[in-house]
Amino acid sequence: MRLEILGRNLGVTDDVSGLVERVVVSALTPFRMRVGLVRVLLDEPVPGGPVRCHILVGLPPAGGVGVGEIAPDLAIAVDRGVRRAAEEVGRALARRRGRRDGRGVSGTYVLH
Repeated sequence: MRLEILGRNLGVTDDVSGLVERVVVSALTPFRMRVGLVRVLLDEPVPGGPVRCHILVGLPPAGGVGVGEIAPDLAIAVDRGVRRAAEEVGRALARRRGRRDGRGVSGTYVLH
């Protein structure tokens, strides 16, 4: 699992990088052998305003999941976003297992 942290209108300091890395490793460790690149984009469009956290998790050989979270605080946005991404990774991997087992998969998909 590789981690890439990008900032837009927000400085990615060592403290920010450390926070993101701790949360990502904690949430995605159960899937570490299946996850490729994890890209976290942090954006604060208005200084002092809400923080946006976009997370893309690559699931080789093809595909991945992406989620976004907006919160008043950087730590909250990262925590909620990464936790949601981990849930989506679990669902995506379960769907893959279902297809491989020949059981098929059906469901409702909600876009946020």
